[in-house]
Amino acid sequence: MPKREKQEETNEKENTGNKVLVGLLGTFMILFGIALLLLLIKMDVGGFGSSVLTPVLKDIPVVNKILPDNSSSNSNTKSSKANSTKSKKTKKKAKAVESSSPSPSPTASATKSPSPSPTTNSKDAKYQERVKELAATYSKMDAATAAASLETMTADLDLVSDILLEMRPAQSALIMDNMSKEFAAKITKKMSTK
Repeated sequence: MPKREKQEETNEKENTGNKVLVGLLGTFMILFGIALLLLLIKMDVGGFGSSVLTPVLKDIPVVNKILPDNSSSNSNTKSSKANSTKSKKTKKKAKAVESSSPSPSPTASATKSPSPSPTTNSKDAKYQERVKELAATYSKMDAATAAASLETMTADLDLVSDILLEMRPAQSALIMDNMSKEFAAKITKKMSTK
């Protein structure tokens, strides 16, 4: 009987050792999987990190460290070249439109102002004056910078559309050309109702 007890005791020690080994191996596999997932997000494989996760997680302090960098060298170089080419083309178009259209006159600004609607009637003179000031400011800015600034104002599409309507058509076209397609479409729809 003593041999049998020794053998059972040895089996129990081996089973305990095997359980610990399996637990450690399982933990390592889970950690490896998480690390691989984080690496794929950081490398922005498939655009998932930049298009899906960045808008959701950009304001969370520690978690936003795993998000892809906005200034990755390959995509940034390609997009900046595309944007500069696009900007040059739109500047040429704007100059052509500007030269063919007469300079804005008091009657032209009256036709350009939005038609009266319940929301327009409720706006006071201070709002209209502020819109004119903002339109003048954004008109003096580079079109890409103005577009980026206006695109951050997603909560107030009415104000953005009022600012663009107050500008010369050529200038607002330049700015809208530098906006994302989705945002420009929203603004166009908003402008068409005024």
